[in-house]
Amino acid sequence: MTRLLLLLVICAACEPAPPAVPGPYRVVEDAGLDFTYTNGAAGDYFLIETMGAGGAFLDYDQDGWLDIYLVDGFDLSHLRGQYSPINLSYRDETHYWVEKDYRPGLSFKGLVDESAYQVAPATTDSPRGNRLYRNGGDGTFREVEGAAGAGDTGYGMGVAVGDFDADGDPDLYVTNYGPNVLYRNDGGAFVDVTEKAGVGDPRWSTSALFLY
Repeated sequence: MTRLLLLLVICAACEPAPPAVPGPYRVVEDAGLDFTYTNGAAGDYFLIETMGAGGAFLDYDQDGWLDIYLVDGFDLSHLRGQYSPINLSYRDETHYWVEKDYRPGLSFKGLVDESAYQVAPATTDSPRGNRLYRNGGDGTFREVEGAAGAGDTGYGMGVAVGDFDADGDPDLYVTNYGPNVLYRNDGGAFVDVTEKAGVGDPRWSTSALFLY
């Protein structure tokens, strides 16, 4: 019996160790992404000090590779003054991200690529309203005057693109720190149909998604 127990102990000790679980690896530097987020905390305990910004993947130059847009914060001690956070856009050149010049001060809370439209919900200086940019297809964007009707002045948090009325045009749902807004695309211009659709939730919303 003693030999049997010893044999069992030896056999148990010879069992192979379970395979190691691969952990997360930091590859941003190797990929060429050089970006440091600024939360702007100034010791005043603003609510937005606790929130990160956004980022988006999109093929803005239409070369078949996903590019990335990263949103920066700003110095909250100048909350009521002028500021110009520098957001960075990177173009994917065969699995390597290359920094591209992007106009400072375009403070996006989110960015969506859908049928040549790019939507920029408002930032902390929200009286300027949301801004809409048309993709020129050559690596540049042009601001659409009046945001084509989608210039909501709420504190924008996110945006979802989807064809909610099934007419073939991309519609927009903008989430806010406050009432959300639904815009119907009427062929190049947007119409606020929030009240009619009953989706103007007045509470704090962050992100949204259209499900089909």
